[in-house]
Amino acid sequence: MRAILDTDVLVMGVLSERGAAARLMDGWRTGYFVLCCAPAQRAEVAAVLQRVEVAPFVEPMRAGQFLNDLEQGSEALGRIRMVERCQDPAGNVLLGFAEAGRVDVLVVAEGSELRVLGTHGAVKIRSAREFAVMLSTR
Repeated sequence: MRAILDTDVLVMGVLSERGAAARLMDGWRTGYFVLCCAPAQRAEVAAVLQRVEVAPFVEPMRAGQFLNDLEQGSEALGRIRMVERCQDPAGNVLLGFAEAGRVDVLVVAEGSELRVLGTHGAVKIRSAREFAVMLSTR
């Protein structure tokens, strides 16, 4: 199974050792799914982890290790096409990432506008909790 996790889900996976996002990090690292990630998204994750309001909650070594893992252990995306399906420009970028990665699942934050879409072509759009359940039933 191939998946893209939005930046919020990736950051939550670093910040907490519990919860759905943390379970997804474990699932990715143990090979339950292939994580696809664009270089721009890796840069965004790094920037978020360095923000004043986030940095105090994650040990620098843990953040650095995660960014290394993301660089080495995720599959880079191919050519990304611009998608215009929702009003949120960041959501459209994620949909473009999903197409480029030919993924099965796009995992978004609970409050994401993309959740109401449910699918994008053959891509299922799920929350971290829903995807964690999907992985546990495999």
